Amino acid sequence: MAHYLRRRALLPLQAPALNPAWLRSLAYCLARWGADDTILAWEPMNEIDMLQPIRERALPWAQAALAWLKREDQDHRLLTLSWAGEDWGRAMAFPEVDIAQVRGYVFEWTEADWRLQERTRDALAMFADPFEQAVKLGKPWILAEVGYQGPEKGNRGNELDSSGLLLRQTLWSGFLLGGCGGGMNWWWDVYLDQRKLWGAYQGLAACTARIDWKDRELTPLVPNRGGPMRLLGWISPRQALLWPSHVNDTWYAHVGQGKARPSPIAPVSAGLAGFVKSTSFRITPLDMTSGAAGKPWEQASDAQGRLALVIPPGTIDTVYVLEQVKPNP
Repeated sequence: MAHYLRRRALLPLQAPALNPAWLRSLAYCLARWGADDTILAWEPMNEIDMLQPIRERALPWAQAALAWLKREDQDHRLLTLSWAGEDWGRAMAFPEVDIAQVRGYVFEWTEADWRLQERTRDALAMFADPFEQAVKLGKPWILAEVGYQGPEKGNRGNELDSSGLLLRQTLWSGFLLGGCGGGMNWWWDVYLDQRKLWGAYQGLAACTARIDWKDRELTPLVPNRGGPMRLLGWISPRQALLWPSHVNDTWYAHVGQGKARPSPIAPVSAGLAGFVKSTSFRITPLDMTSGAAGKPWEQASDAQGRLALVIPPGTIDTVYVLEQVKPNP
């Protein structure tokens, strides 16, 4: 049905006019599935700018489709928009867009320009600029449609990355950089299912369940751009969920070049600020894959609310939960 709707959506040279036949199909979708609470949001079309590359036709059509959905959807679901081009900020700025989408693929084994290939060799760094742009929009956003670019069969990245390193890194970074969910890998049936990689979601679910998400002061941590470890996470004065990731621990180094995954050979200290002052915190290491907890320890913030998290040698695929230790009554 998705491909049928895509073909019928646009009338040539008539944007922003909406095809009546397509609108009837859309009305059926609203009536058939609109009351299903498993639906987060409606998206008029996947990557409209790939179907209609002329931006001044695609953009008015997209806004008209969003306006129609907002007007006709009696269940008032959220609205989002799929946009593949680098100028996606124009589309995401529409007032009808409730959730912005950030997306991106690894282009290593494609005919893409070498500069684009290089930009996608670090799964965390490749989304740094789009994430900053999404934050400036002042809207919730989600990392949608990520993975290795290629065909369903013979996708070189999927074949080499049997352990799902890129999957895990985009899953966690999509959430810990401030998104409203983990990164959504495109290759469900031909990669995740065939490789039995569904367990990657188990660790994320277990670790994030330890955080009180009703805490209105939780804020995504702006990742540092220097040092041996890159720190991502959510933080508030009373709690935090933090992921220290070695800057050289990239899918390209491990999958593309066959290098061993790096881990610190000496303790690394990460300075954090904004905690409740002169207060003890319980720090619990958690395995990112399974969610299993390691041995916790307690550490106090100083009189300015700063705390130095010491990352032990050998740390890899580990997140830390920091919880304020409340005094006994």
